[in-house]
Amino acid sequence: MKININIDHTFDYFEERYQDKIIVVQGYVFYKKELYKKKSFSKLFYTITTSQEFEDILKNIDGIYRVIIQTPNKIWASVDSVRSLPLFYAIKNDLFIICDNANKIVQDNKVENYNHEKVKEFISLSFTSSHSTLLTDLYQIDSGQYIEYDFDSEVIERQYYYYYLSMTTKINSKEILLELAIEILFNVFKELIDSVENKTIVIPLSGGYDSRLIITMLKKLNYSNIICFTYGRNSSFEVKISKEVANKLGIKWYFIEYTEEIIKETVESKQFKEYCYYCANFSSVPHFQDYIAVKYLHDNHLIPIDSIFVPGHSGDLLGGSHLRKLYAQYQFKHSDTLSDMIDIIYSYWYKDKNFNKNKDVIYRKDIKYYFKDATINNAVTYANLTDCWDIANRQGKFIINSCRVYEFFNYQFRLPLWNRELASFWLSLPHYYKVEIDLYEEFVLNYIFKEYQIDFKSKKINISRKLLIRKVLGEAIFQFLKKRKKDTTLFSLFIKYMSKEFTSKYIFDSSHINQVTAIWYLESLKKLR
Repeated sequence: MKININIDHTFDYFEERYQDKIIVVQGYVFYKKELYKKKSFSKLFYTITTSQEFEDILKNIDGIYRVIIQTPNKIWASVDSVRSLPLFYAIKNDLFIICDNANKIVQDNKVENYNHEKVKEFISLSFTSSHSTLLTDLYQIDSGQYIEYDFDSEVIERQYYYYYLSMTTKINSKEILLELAIEILFNVFKELIDSVENKTIVIPLSGGYDSRLIITMLKKLNYSNIICFTYGRNSSFEVKISKEVANKLGIKWYFIEYTEEIIKETVESKQFKEYCYYCANFSSVPHFQDYIAVKYLHDNHLIPIDSIFVPGHSGDLLGGSHLRKLYAQYQFKHSDTLSDMIDIIYSYWYKDKNFNKNKDVIYRKDIKYYFKDATINNAVTYANLTDCWDIANRQGKFIINSCRVYEFFNYQFRLPLWNRELASFWLSLPHYYKVEIDLYEEFVLNYIFKEYQIDFKSKKINISRKLLIRKVLGEAIFQFLKKRKKDTTLFSLFIKYMSKEFTSKYIFDSSHINQVTAIWYLESLKKLR
Protein backbone atom coordinates (compact mmCIF):
# COMPACT_ATOMS: atom_id res chain seq x y z
CA MET A 1 0.00 0.00 0.00
CA LYS A 2 1.40 3.38 -1.04
CA ILE A 3 0.80 6.51 1.04
CA ASN A 4 0.25 10.03 -0.26
CA ILE A 5 0.13 12.83 2.33
CA ASN A 6 -0.61 16.17 0.65
CA ILE A 7 -1.02 19.24 2.89
CA ASP A 8 -0.69 22.88 1.86
CA HIS A 9 2.40 24.42 3.50
CA THR A 10 0.59 27.32 5.21
CA PHE A 11 -0.85 28.08 8.67
CA ASP A 12 2.32 27.13 10.61
CA TYR A 13 2.82 23.87 8.70
CA PHE A 14 5.59 21.68 10.07
CA GLU A 15 6.82 18.27 8.99
CA GLU A 16 9.66 16.19 10.35
CA ARG A 17 10.98 12.65 10.53
CA TYR A 18 11.56 11.39 14.06
CA GLN A 19 13.00 7.90 14.38
CA ASP A 20 10.57 5.71 12.38
CA LYS A 21 7.79 8.33 12.24
CA ILE A 22 6.81 11.07 9.81
CA ILE A 23 4.97 13.74 11.79
CA VAL A 24 2.93 16.48 10.11
CA VAL A 25 1.33 19.20 12.25
CA GLN A 26 -0.43 22.39 11.28
CA GLY A 27 -1.94 25.18 13.35
CA TYR A 28 -1.32 25.65 17.05
CA VAL A 29 -2.44 24.19 20.38
CA PHE A 30 -2.37 24.96 24.08
CA TYR A 31 -1.23 22.08 26.25
CA LYS A 32 -1.05 22.52 30.03
CA LYS A 33 -1.56 26.27 29.50
CA GLU A 34 1.50 26.55 27.21
CA LEU A 35 1.47 27.43 23.50
CA TYR A 36 2.79 24.80 21.06
CA LYS A 37 3.32 25.22 17.33
CA LYS A 38 5.57 23.75 14.65
CA LYS A 39 8.53 21.92 16.30
CA SER A 40 7.16 22.06 19.85
CA PHE A 41 3.76 20.86 18.60
CA SER A 42 5.36 17.97 16.73
CA LYS A 43 7.35 16.92 19.81
CA LEU A 44 4.11 16.10 21.63
CA PHE A 45 3.80 13.02 19.39
CA TYR A 46 7.39 11.71 19.52
CA THR A 47 6.62 8.84 21.87
CA ILE A 48 3.25 7.82 20.41
CA THR A 49 3.07 4.08 19.66
CA THR A 50 -0.64 3.26 20.10
CA SER A 51 -4.04 4.72 19.29
CA GLN A 52 -4.76 5.19 22.97
CA GLU A 53 -1.61 7.28 23.43
CA PHE A 54 -2.58 9.39 20.40
CA GLU A 55 -6.09 9.85 21.80
CA ASP A 56 -4.76 10.84 25.23
CA ILE A 57 -2.78 13.69 23.68
CA LEU A 58 -5.75 14.84 21.60
CA LYS A 59 -7.98 14.95 24.66
CA ASN A 60 -5.56 17.28 26.44
CA ILE A 61 -4.73 19.80 23.72
CA ASP A 62 -6.95 22.61 22.49
CA GLY A 63 -6.58 24.91 19.53
CA ILE A 64 -6.83 24.99 15.74
CA TYR A 65 -5.01 22.05 14.24
CA ARG A 66 -4.62 19.01 12.03
CA VAL A 67 -2.18 16.19 12.78
CA ILE A 68 -0.92 13.23 10.72
CA ILE A 69 1.51 10.60 12.02
CA GLN A 70 2.89 7.91 9.72
CA THR A 71 4.73 4.89 11.13
CA PRO A 72 6.00 1.82 9.21
CA ASN A 73 2.63 0.07 9.58
CA LYS A 74 0.00 2.68 10.51
CA ILE A 75 -1.28 6.19 9.97
CA TRP A 76 -3.05 8.23 12.62
CA ALA A 77 -4.71 11.48 11.64
CA SER A 78 -6.97 13.96 13.39
CA VAL A 79 -8.59 17.37 13.26
CA ASP A 80 -9.55 19.61 16.15
CA SER A 81 -12.86 19.47 18.02
CA VAL A 82 -14.71 21.71 15.52
CA ARG A 83 -12.93 20.61 12.31
CA SER A 84 -11.59 24.11 11.72
CA LEU A 85 -8.77 22.68 9.55
CA PRO A 86 -10.38 19.76 7.68
CA LEU A 87 -8.79 16.56 6.40
CA PHE A 88 -10.06 14.27 3.63
CA TYR A 89 -8.99 10.77 2.67
CA ALA A 90 -9.62 7.99 0.15
CA ILE A 91 -8.27 4.62 -0.89
CA LYS A 92 -7.85 4.22 -4.63
CA ASN A 93 -5.84 1.65 -6.61
CA ASP A 94 -3.60 0.49 -3.77
CA LEU A 95 -3.04 4.10 -2.67
CA PHE A 96 -4.10 5.72 0.62
CA ILE A 97 -4.44 9.48 0.11
CA ILE A 98 -4.91 12.02 2.89
CA CYS A 99 -5.17 15.68 2.00
CA ASP A 100 -6.45 19.04 3.23
CA ASN A 101 -8.13 19.67 -0.14
CA ALA A 102 -10.76 17.18 -1.34
CA ASN A 103 -10.60 18.59 -4.86
CA LYS A 104 -7.01 17.36 -5.26
CA ILE A 105 -8.04 13.82 -4.27
CA VAL A 106 -10.97 13.84 -6.69
CA GLN A 107 -9.03 15.30 -9.63
CA ASP A 108 -5.87 13.22 -9.23
CA ASN A 109 -7.53 9.87 -8.49
CA LYS A 110 -10.82 9.95 -10.43
CA VAL A 111 -13.07 9.61 -7.39
CA GLU A 112 -16.41 10.37 -9.01
CA ASN A 113 -19.37 8.24 -7.80
CA TYR A 114 -22.00 10.40 -6.09
CA ASN A 115 -23.93 9.32 -3.01
CA HIS A 116 -27.38 10.66 -3.89
CA GLU A 117 -28.76 10.46 -0.35
CA LYS A 118 -25.85 12.63 0.77
CA VAL A 119 -26.50 15.04 -2.10
CA LYS A 120 -30.04 15.53 -0.77
CA GLU A 121 -28.65 16.05 2.73
CA PHE A 122 -26.14 18.57 1.35
CA ILE A 123 -28.87 20.61 -0.36
CA SER A 124 -31.16 20.67 2.65
CA LEU A 125 -28.72 20.97 5.56
CA SER A 126 -25.75 22.75 3.87
CA PHE A 127 -23.32 19.94 4.78
CA THR A 128 -22.83 16.20 4.70
CA SER A 129 -23.02 14.70 8.17
CA SER A 130 -20.64 12.30 9.93
CA HIS A 131 -17.48 11.30 7.99
CA SER A 132 -19.25 11.20 4.63
CA THR A 133 -18.98 13.53 1.65
CA LEU A 134 -20.92 13.86 -1.61
CA LEU A 135 -18.84 11.01 -3.08
CA THR A 136 -19.05 7.37 -2.01
CA ASP A 137 -15.26 6.80 -1.92
CA LEU A 138 -14.22 10.13 -0.39
CA TYR A 139 -14.31 10.70 3.38
CA GLN A 140 -13.64 13.47 5.85
CA ILE A 141 -12.42 13.31 9.43
CA ASP A 142 -15.32 14.43 11.58
CA SER A 143 -15.16 17.09 14.30
CA GLY A 144 -13.37 15.71 17.36
CA GLN A 145 -12.51 12.48 15.56
CA TYR A 146 -9.32 10.66 14.63
CA ILE A 147 -8.66 7.78 12.26
CA GLU A 148 -6.21 4.89 12.33
CA TYR A 149 -5.31 3.21 9.06
CA ASP A 150 -3.52 -0.14 9.29
CA PHE A 151 -1.37 -0.90 6.23
CA ASP A 152 -1.50 -4.68 6.66
CA SER A 153 -5.22 -5.17 7.20
CA GLU A 154 -6.15 -2.06 5.10
CA VAL A 155 -8.82 -1.29 7.70
CA ILE A 156 -9.75 2.24 8.77
CA GLU A 157 -10.83 2.66 12.39
CA ARG A 158 -12.67 5.85 13.33
CA GLN A 159 -12.83 7.08 16.91
CA TYR A 160 -14.31 10.20 18.50
CA TYR A 161 -12.02 11.66 21.15
CA TYR A 162 -14.01 14.80 22.05
CA TYR A 163 -17.66 15.84 22.32
CA TYR A 164 -19.04 19.21 23.35
CA LEU A 165 -21.17 17.34 25.86
CA SER A 166 -20.93 18.63 29.42
CA MET A 167 -22.43 17.38 32.64
CA THR A 168 -24.93 19.89 33.99
CA THR A 169 -23.25 22.00 36.64
CA LYS A 170 -24.43 21.70 40.22
CA ILE A 171 -23.84 25.41 40.76
CA ASN A 172 -27.18 27.22 40.79
CA SER A 173 -26.04 30.61 42.06
CA LYS A 174 -26.18 33.12 39.21
CA GLU A 175 -23.55 35.31 40.88
CA ILE A 176 -21.04 32.46 41.17
CA LEU A 177 -21.69 31.38 37.58
CA LEU A 178 -21.09 34.90 36.30
CA GLU A 179 -17.85 35.17 38.27
CA LEU A 180 -16.69 31.88 36.72
CA ALA A 181 -17.68 33.10 33.26
CA ILE A 182 -15.53 36.23 33.66
CA GLU A 183 -12.52 34.25 34.93
CA ILE A 184 -12.68 31.73 32.07
CA LEU A 185 -13.22 34.45 29.46
CA PHE A 186 -10.15 36.41 30.56
CA ASN A 187 -8.01 33.25 30.44
CA VAL A 188 -9.27 32.44 26.92
CA PHE A 189 -8.45 35.90 25.58
CA LYS A 190 -5.02 35.92 27.20
CA GLU A 191 -4.34 32.70 25.27
CA LEU A 192 -5.68 34.31 22.09
CA ILE A 193 -3.29 37.25 22.51
CA ASP A 194 -0.38 34.87 23.14
CA SER A 195 -1.20 32.89 20.00
CA VAL A 196 -1.24 35.87 17.59
CA GLU A 197 2.21 37.13 18.64
CA ASN A 198 1.33 40.83 18.27
CA LYS A 199 0.03 40.48 14.72
CA THR A 200 -2.95 42.54 13.57
CA ILE A 201 -6.27 41.04 14.61
CA VAL A 202 -9.04 41.65 12.07
CA ILE A 203 -12.61 41.29 13.36
CA PRO A 204 -15.75 40.97 11.17
CA LEU A 205 -17.91 43.22 13.38
CA SER A 206 -21.67 42.73 13.14
CA GLY A 207 -24.49 44.24 15.15
CA GLY A 208 -24.72 41.14 17.34
CA TYR A 209 -23.03 40.15 20.58
CA ASP A 210 -20.34 37.64 19.63
CA SER A 211 -17.99 39.77 17.54
CA ARG A 212 -18.64 42.67 19.94
CA LEU A 213 -17.57 40.40 22.81
CA ILE A 214 -14.29 39.63 21.04
CA ILE A 215 -13.40 43.24 20.30
CA THR A 216 -14.34 44.37 23.81
CA MET A 217 -12.30 41.66 25.54
CA LEU A 218 -9.26 42.63 23.50
CA LYS A 219 -9.83 46.25 24.53
CA LYS A 220 -10.07 45.20 28.20
CA LEU A 221 -6.73 43.41 27.89
CA ASN A 222 -5.13 46.47 26.24
CA TYR A 223 -4.54 44.79 22.88
CA SER A 224 -4.58 47.67 20.42
CA ASN A 225 -3.41 46.13 17.14
CA ILE A 226 -6.96 45.67 15.86
CA ILE A 227 -8.88 46.46 12.67
CA CYS A 228 -12.59 45.73 12.28
CA PHE A 229 -14.91 45.78 9.30
CA THR A 230 -18.59 45.51 8.46
CA TYR A 231 -20.24 44.81 5.11
CA GLY A 232 -23.62 44.67 3.40
CA ARG A 233 -26.35 47.26 2.92
CA ASN A 234 -25.45 50.80 3.89
CA SER A 235 -28.87 51.16 5.56
CA SER A 236 -28.50 48.01 7.67
CA PHE A 237 -28.83 48.20 11.47
CA GLU A 238 -25.66 46.05 11.57
CA VAL A 239 -23.70 48.93 10.04
CA LYS A 240 -25.06 51.51 12.47
CA ILE A 241 -24.34 49.44 15.58
CA SER A 242 -20.92 48.18 14.51
CA LYS A 243 -19.76 51.68 13.56
CA GLU A 244 -20.85 53.03 16.94
CA VAL A 245 -19.12 50.16 18.77
CA ALA A 246 -15.88 50.75 16.87
CA ASN A 247 -16.02 54.50 17.50
CA LYS A 248 -16.63 54.12 21.23
CA LEU A 249 -13.77 51.62 21.55
CA GLY A 250 -11.45 53.69 19.35
CA ILE A 251 -10.87 50.88 16.84
CA LYS A 252 -10.17 51.43 13.11
CA TRP A 253 -13.32 50.42 11.19
CA TYR A 254 -13.98 49.83 7.50
CA PHE A 255 -17.35 49.47 5.82
CA ILE A 256 -17.57 47.54 2.54
CA GLU A 257 -20.86 48.22 0.79
CA TYR A 258 -22.44 45.41 -1.25
CA THR A 259 -24.26 46.56 -4.39
CA GLU A 260 -25.98 44.71 -7.21
CA GLU A 261 -23.17 45.58 -9.61
CA ILE A 262 -20.51 44.17 -7.24
CA ILE A 263 -22.51 41.01 -6.54
CA LYS A 264 -23.15 40.33 -10.25
CA GLU A 265 -19.47 40.84 -11.06
CA THR A 266 -18.48 38.57 -8.15
CA VAL A 267 -20.79 35.66 -9.00
CA GLU A 268 -19.65 35.70 -12.63
CA SER A 269 -15.93 35.87 -11.79
CA LYS A 270 -13.49 32.98 -12.12
CA GLN A 271 -11.91 33.68 -8.72
CA PHE A 272 -15.27 33.41 -6.92
CA LYS A 273 -15.87 29.99 -8.46
CA GLU A 274 -12.36 28.91 -7.48
CA TYR A 275 -13.05 30.03 -3.92
CA CYS A 276 -16.33 28.10 -3.79
CA TYR A 277 -14.64 24.88 -4.97
CA TYR A 278 -11.88 25.42 -2.42
CA CYS A 279 -14.35 26.09 0.37
CA ALA A 280 -16.87 23.34 -0.37
CA ASN A 281 -14.60 20.29 -0.56
CA PHE A 282 -17.55 18.06 -1.57
CA SER A 283 -18.91 18.35 1.99
CA SER A 284 -19.92 21.94 2.83
CA VAL A 285 -22.11 24.41 0.96
CA PRO A 286 -19.82 27.37 0.11
CA HIS A 287 -20.24 30.11 2.71
CA PHE A 288 -19.41 33.36 0.95
CA GLN A 289 -21.02 36.30 2.72
CA ASP A 290 -17.56 37.55 3.86
CA TYR A 291 -15.93 36.92 0.49
CA ILE A 292 -16.44 40.34 -1.13
CA ALA A 293 -15.37 42.16 2.03
CA VAL A 294 -12.23 40.08 2.66
CA LYS A 295 -11.24 40.35 -1.01
CA TYR A 296 -11.69 44.14 -0.82
CA LEU A 297 -9.51 44.45 2.28
CA HIS A 298 -6.88 42.19 0.69
CA ASP A 299 -6.82 43.74 -2.78
CA ASN A 300 -6.69 47.30 -1.42
CA HIS A 301 -3.92 46.48 1.07
CA LEU A 302 -6.00 47.74 3.99
CA ILE A 303 -4.71 45.06 6.35
CA PRO A 304 -1.18 43.61 6.83
CA ILE A 305 -0.40 40.40 4.94
CA ASP A 306 0.10 38.49 8.21
CA SER A 307 -3.19 39.62 9.76
CA ILE A 308 -5.21 37.10 11.74
CA PHE A 309 -9.00 37.10 11.46
CA VAL A 310 -11.06 36.46 14.58
CA PRO A 311 -14.78 35.93 13.81
CA GLY A 312 -17.44 35.58 16.51
CA HIS A 313 -18.43 31.95 15.90
CA SER A 314 -20.62 30.86 17.80
CA GLY A 315 -21.42 32.40 21.15
CA ASP A 316 -25.16 32.56 20.52
CA LEU A 317 -25.37 28.75 20.30
CA LEU A 318 -23.37 28.36 23.52
CA GLY A 319 -25.75 30.79 25.18
CA GLY A 320 -28.76 28.65 24.23
CA SER A 321 -30.18 30.26 21.09
CA HIS A 322 -30.61 26.93 19.28
CA LEU A 323 -31.82 25.15 22.39
CA ARG A 324 -34.59 27.73 22.88
CA LYS A 325 -35.90 27.01 19.38
CA LEU A 326 -36.00 23.27 20.10
CA TYR A 327 -37.70 23.76 23.46
CA ALA A 328 -40.33 25.98 21.87
CA GLN A 329 -41.12 23.35 19.24
CA TYR A 330 -40.74 20.07 21.13
CA GLN A 331 -40.88 20.93 24.86
CA PHE A 332 -38.74 17.81 25.36
CA LYS A 333 -41.64 15.84 26.79
CA HIS A 334 -40.60 12.18 27.19
CA SER A 335 -37.14 13.02 25.79
CA ASP A 336 -35.05 11.03 28.22
CA THR A 337 -33.25 8.53 26.00
CA LEU A 338 -30.75 8.69 23.16
CA SER A 339 -33.41 7.23 20.86
CA ASP A 340 -35.77 10.11 21.73
CA MET A 341 -33.07 12.68 20.97
CA ILE A 342 -32.21 11.02 17.65
CA ASP A 343 -35.91 11.36 16.74
CA ILE A 344 -35.86 15.07 17.65
CA ILE A 345 -32.59 15.76 15.79
CA TYR A 346 -33.96 13.97 12.73
CA SER A 347 -37.36 15.67 12.78
CA TYR A 348 -35.82 19.13 13.34
CA TRP A 349 -33.06 18.97 10.73
CA TYR A 350 -34.37 16.46 8.19
CA LYS A 351 -37.80 17.98 7.56
CA ASP A 352 -37.20 18.97 3.94
CA LYS A 353 -39.14 17.44 1.03
CA ASN A 354 -35.86 15.98 -0.23
CA PHE A 355 -36.03 13.31 2.45
CA ASN A 356 -37.96 10.16 1.67
CA LYS A 357 -39.40 8.52 4.80
CA ASN A 358 -38.38 5.16 3.39
CA LYS A 359 -34.74 6.30 3.50
CA ASP A 360 -34.79 7.97 6.93
CA VAL A 361 -32.99 4.97 8.44
CA ILE A 362 -29.82 6.12 6.61
CA TYR A 363 -29.78 9.50 8.31
CA ARG A 364 -30.88 8.19 11.72
CA LYS A 365 -28.05 5.67 11.53
CA ASP A 366 -25.55 8.49 10.91
CA ILE A 367 -26.89 10.49 13.85
CA LYS A 368 -26.63 7.44 16.13
CA TYR A 369 -23.13 6.70 14.83
CA TYR A 370 -21.95 10.15 15.86
CA PHE A 371 -22.69 9.39 19.53
CA LYS A 372 -21.06 5.94 19.49
CA ASP A 373 -18.09 6.96 21.68
CA ALA A 374 -19.94 9.43 23.92
CA THR A 375 -20.31 8.87 27.65
CA ILE A 376 -23.98 9.54 28.31
CA ASN A 377 -25.33 9.20 31.85
CA ASN A 378 -27.77 10.82 34.25
CA ALA A 379 -25.46 13.80 34.73
CA VAL A 380 -25.89 14.75 31.06
CA THR A 381 -29.15 16.40 30.06
CA TYR A 382 -30.34 14.57 26.96
CA ALA A 383 -31.47 17.78 25.33
CA ASN A 384 -27.79 18.83 25.26
CA LEU A 385 -27.22 16.11 22.66
CA THR A 386 -28.95 18.33 20.11
CA ASP A 387 -26.38 21.10 20.62
CA CYS A 388 -23.58 18.54 20.58
CA TRP A 389 -24.66 17.17 17.18
CA ASP A 390 -25.22 20.70 15.85
CA ILE A 391 -21.68 21.74 16.89
CA ALA A 392 -19.99 18.81 15.17
CA ASN A 393 -22.08 19.11 12.01
CA ARG A 394 -23.67 22.45 11.17
CA GLN A 395 -21.21 24.58 13.15
CA GLY A 396 -18.10 22.65 12.14
CA LYS A 397 -18.97 21.94 8.52
CA PHE A 398 -20.88 25.08 7.58
CA ILE A 399 -20.47 28.00 10.02
CA ILE A 400 -16.83 27.44 11.01
CA ASN A 401 -16.04 26.22 7.50
CA SER A 402 -16.68 29.84 6.44
CA CYS A 403 -13.13 30.50 7.70
CA ARG A 404 -11.92 29.00 4.42
CA VAL A 405 -12.34 32.52 3.01
CA TYR A 406 -9.50 33.77 5.19
CA GLU A 407 -7.26 30.87 4.15
CA PHE A 408 -8.12 31.47 0.48
CA PHE A 409 -6.54 34.92 0.77
CA ASN A 410 -3.63 33.49 2.82
CA TYR A 411 -4.66 34.68 6.27
CA GLN A 412 -4.82 32.71 9.50
CA PHE A 413 -7.80 32.79 11.87
CA ARG A 414 -8.66 32.12 15.50
CA LEU A 415 -11.88 30.90 17.16
CA PRO A 416 -11.73 31.94 20.84
CA LEU A 417 -15.40 31.24 21.56
CA TRP A 418 -14.80 27.56 20.74
CA ASN A 419 -12.17 27.19 23.44
CA ARG A 420 -13.18 23.92 25.09
CA GLU A 421 -13.21 25.25 28.65
CA LEU A 422 -15.32 28.27 27.68
CA ALA A 423 -17.73 26.25 25.54
CA SER A 424 -18.06 23.53 28.19
CA PHE A 425 -18.91 26.13 30.82
CA TRP A 426 -21.81 27.59 28.84
CA LEU A 427 -23.01 24.19 27.66
CA SER A 428 -23.06 22.92 31.27
CA LEU A 429 -25.48 25.55 32.54
CA PRO A 430 -28.93 24.41 33.72
CA HIS A 431 -31.46 24.96 30.96
CA TYR A 432 -33.23 27.53 33.11
CA TYR A 433 -30.38 29.94 32.30
CA LYS A 434 -30.77 29.34 28.58
CA VAL A 435 -34.49 28.80 28.04
CA GLU A 436 -36.27 30.73 30.79
CA ILE A 437 -33.74 33.56 30.96
CA ASP A 438 -30.86 34.42 28.63
CA LEU A 439 -27.87 34.48 30.97
CA TYR A 440 -25.43 34.88 28.08
CA GLU A 441 -27.13 38.09 26.98
CA GLU A 442 -27.24 39.40 30.54
CA PHE A 443 -23.58 38.56 30.99
CA VAL A 444 -22.25 40.29 27.86
CA LEU A 445 -24.49 43.35 28.24
CA ASN A 446 -23.91 44.05 31.93
CA TYR A 447 -20.48 42.57 32.63
CA ILE A 448 -18.62 43.19 29.38
CA PHE A 449 -20.26 45.93 27.28
CA LYS A 450 -21.74 48.31 29.86
CA GLU A 451 -18.38 49.73 30.96
CA TYR A 452 -17.84 51.05 27.41
CA GLN A 453 -21.45 52.18 26.83
CA ILE A 454 -21.91 49.68 24.02
CA ASP A 455 -24.61 47.60 25.73
CA PHE A 456 -27.00 47.86 22.76
CA LYS A 457 -29.44 44.97 22.65
CA SER A 458 -29.65 42.78 19.56
CA LYS A 459 -32.89 42.89 17.61
CA LYS A 460 -34.66 39.62 18.24
CA ILE A 461 -38.18 38.31 18.78
CA ASN A 462 -39.16 36.04 21.66
CA ILE A 463 -39.23 32.42 20.43
CA SER A 464 -42.82 31.76 21.59
CA ARG A 465 -44.01 34.93 19.87
CA LYS A 466 -42.15 33.95 16.71
CA LEU A 467 -43.88 30.56 16.64
CA LEU A 468 -47.27 32.26 17.08
CA ILE A 469 -46.55 34.67 14.19
CA ARG A 470 -45.48 31.73 12.03
CA LYS A 471 -48.71 29.89 12.82
CA VAL A 472 -50.90 32.92 12.02
CA LEU A 473 -49.11 33.89 8.77
CA GLY A 474 -48.36 30.41 7.51
CA GLU A 475 -44.91 29.00 6.85
CA ALA A 476 -44.45 30.38 3.32
CA ILE A 477 -45.31 34.01 4.19
CA PHE A 478 -43.36 33.85 7.46
CA GLN A 479 -40.18 32.61 5.75
CA PHE A 480 -40.52 35.21 2.96
CA LEU A 481 -40.79 38.10 5.45
CA LYS A 482 -38.02 36.69 7.61
CA LYS A 483 -35.59 36.45 4.70
CA ARG A 484 -36.50 39.89 3.40
CA LYS A 485 -35.95 41.47 6.82
CA LYS A 486 -32.61 39.71 7.32
CA ASP A 487 -31.25 40.40 3.83
CA THR A 488 -28.53 42.74 5.10
CA THR A 489 -25.93 41.17 2.79
CA LEU A 490 -28.25 41.19 -0.25
CA PHE A 491 -28.58 37.42 -0.51
CA SER A 492 -31.55 37.97 -2.81
CA LEU A 493 -29.16 39.37 -5.42
CA PHE A 494 -26.78 36.43 -5.03
CA ILE A 495 -29.79 34.18 -5.65
CA LYS A 496 -30.74 36.20 -8.74
CA TYR A 497 -27.36 35.74 -10.41
CA MET A 498 -26.58 32.23 -9.19
CA SER A 499 -29.84 30.66 -10.32
CA LYS A 500 -29.78 31.75 -13.96
CA GLU A 501 -28.93 28.39 -15.53
CA PHE A 502 -30.30 25.76 -13.15
CA THR A 503 -31.34 22.39 -14.56
CA SER A 504 -31.34 20.49 -11.28
CA LYS A 505 -33.47 17.38 -10.75
CA TYR A 506 -33.32 17.86 -6.98
CA ILE A 507 -35.99 19.58 -4.91
CA PHE A 508 -34.87 22.87 -3.37
CA ASP A 509 -36.23 26.16 -2.03
CA SER A 510 -35.49 28.80 -4.67
CA SER A 511 -35.67 31.58 -2.06
CA HIS A 512 -33.24 29.93 0.37
CA ILE A 513 -29.68 31.20 -0.15
CA ASN A 514 -27.98 28.05 1.17
CA GLN A 515 -30.07 25.70 -0.96
CA VAL A 516 -29.60 27.86 -4.05
CA THR A 517 -25.85 27.91 -3.40
CA ALA A 518 -25.84 24.12 -3.00
CA ILE A 519 -27.54 23.67 -6.37
CA TRP A 520 -25.25 26.25 -7.99
CA TYR A 521 -22.20 24.37 -6.66
CA LEU A 522 -23.53 20.98 -7.84
CA GLU A 523 -24.33 22.41 -11.27
CA SER A 524 -20.81 23.87 -11.46
CA LEU A 525 -19.30 20.47 -10.63
CA LYS A 526 -21.25 18.90 -13.53
CA LYS A 527 -19.65 21.39 -15.93
CA LEU A 528 -16.19 20.42 -14.70
CA ARG A 529 -16.70 16.69 -15.35
